[in-house]
Amino acid sequence: MVTEQDFQQLATELDVEVAALKAVVEVECSSKGGFLADGRPRILFEGHIFWRRLTQRGIDPEPLAAAHPDIVYPRWVRTHYRRGAGEWERFERAESICRAAAIESASWGLFQIMGFHWATCGCGSAEEFAERMSRSEVEQMRLAMRFLQKTGIAAYLKTKDWTTFAKRYNGSGYKLNHYDTRLATAYARFAAVEN
Repeated sequence: MVTEQDFQQLATELDVEVAALKAVVEVECSSKGGFLADGRPRILFEGHIFWRRLTQRGIDPEPLAAAHPDIVYPRWVRTHYRRGAGEWERFERAESICRAAAIESASWGLFQIMGFHWATCGCGSAEEFAERMSRSEVEQMRLAMRFLQKTGIAAYLKTKDWTTFAKRYNGSGYKLNHYDTRLATAYARFAAVEN
């Protein structure tokens, strides 16, 4: 569990407001925390990313899509999400096809960082990324801080440019989920409590 002291330390390291960090955690994880009740990290498996990661490894995704249409598909669709433990069921089936590609195809933890960012997060492999994401919420935040620093996205968090932050963090589809307005609203609420 992330304490107020942890938030303060990580915010200082990143040179952003605690309220801004808390806003990202709330919007990305809906305040449910970085772990499921059974102790596994919270993930969201993305079958369209799995398609790409398999292709990059020279594995033809087409026959796999016919056998596993809810974990291997060429374009993003929301309908396959199962949330919570259901995402682990999807992940485990993908893992049986190619573990590294499966790790890279899920978003992980409090900040829902995609596994394919393992090197940007300072990990030596996708496997190390998954192992570190499984340690604690503080470790999840440390990996996220490194990601935000290395990609330059932290600058938008610092200036509270929620639109640019949301676009860079969640991609061009951020508008569909109103990430920018949800971040601004969450930040305002946390900032009001902190001041």
